[in-house]
Amino acid sequence: MNRPKVEKGLVIGSFDPLHLGHLFVFAFAREAAQQVSILVLETDTDLVPIQKRFEWLKEEFPTATIIKMKIAERPESEEDFKSFAKLVITANGKFDAVIGSDEMAYRVATQMDAKQIFPLQESVSSDSVQAKIQPFDNWKFLPACVKGYLTIKVCLFGPECTGKTKMARELARHFNTVFVEEYARSYFEMKDNEVQAEEVSDIAIGQLASEDFLARSSQQVLFCDTDLISTTIWCKWMYEDKCPEWVRMEAERRQYDLYLLMDIDVPWQDDSVRCLPNNRKEFFADCKEALDTRGRKYITISGPFEDRFANAVSAVEDLLRQKKKKLTYEIKRPSISDLGSS
Repeated sequence: MNRPKVEKGLVIGSFDPLHLGHLFVFAFAREAAQQVSILVLETDTDLVPIQKRFEWLKEEFPTATIIKMKIAERPESEEDFKSFAKLVITANGKFDAVIGSDEMAYRVATQMDAKQIFPLQESVSSDSVQAKIQPFDNWKFLPACVKGYLTIKVCLFGPECTGKTKMARELARHFNTVFVEEYARSYFEMKDNEVQAEEVSDIAIGQLASEDFLARSSQQVLFCDTDLISTTIWCKWMYEDKCPEWVRMEAERRQYDLYLLMDIDVPWQDDSVRCLPNNRKEFFADCKEALDTRGRKYITISGPFEDRFANAVSAVEDLLRQKKKKLTYEIKRPSISDLGSS
């Protein structure tokens, strides 16, 4: 049996960031309209770039038409909403309904002479709506794609046998999250250390795929045992600096919130993969120079493990506080129930 649906429905928002409350509205829109368009608004004060929000919407609702629209500021007066509605109709045609429970949906529907269809907010935990106000305090109400973008990334960096893997594992346990293992180590073990320069590209792909996947299941912070800058340094030492150009470019592009540069003031322990026992000082110098020349934020982790761990925890906790403060919205948009007689 065919359900009665309006032909064209419109959902409007900034989705900055996207949260589960939005996904409920999208699901509601799918049931209410034959064709759904999502209008994502861009302003100069957005926290998340418009292109990233566009990608999120395409991933979460691939059957919708996603429309990007730059505005100087959100409309407030009746004249503002009239002009806004006219612009939307001129660019996209007439809509039969605006789907949403907020002021924007109410006023735009009025100006378009369209129906307003109300997704009941009570159907979604109110905490999911608060994810827009403070996403880090409402992490469980964010889709995986948003978590992957917002998560704090901490890279364990430095020479062999400085405790990077142990530190990543213990930090992940402490912060109840996940960590990315060093893909190169497993690759070398699998190949019995017979790895050629042309295989560096495969190693880099494996490292990035692991990182991007695990970021989506992190709990606010992700610990990465190495990065592609480290890969470029290893190419210098092992393969006469023969490093794929795309790896170098991605090493420059990809950013981390903090590097933990592991000092060499710990004993060397040989194993089947480690290969530079006599060059730790020089390798450490290369690592430090690589971070300095790129202006990456880092702290040096030295001393016994207890001191290293305590210093690392303190640095990550500072990062979390800073990120929460940066991403906190100071206002909440009024809902339809706040409009009174207006």
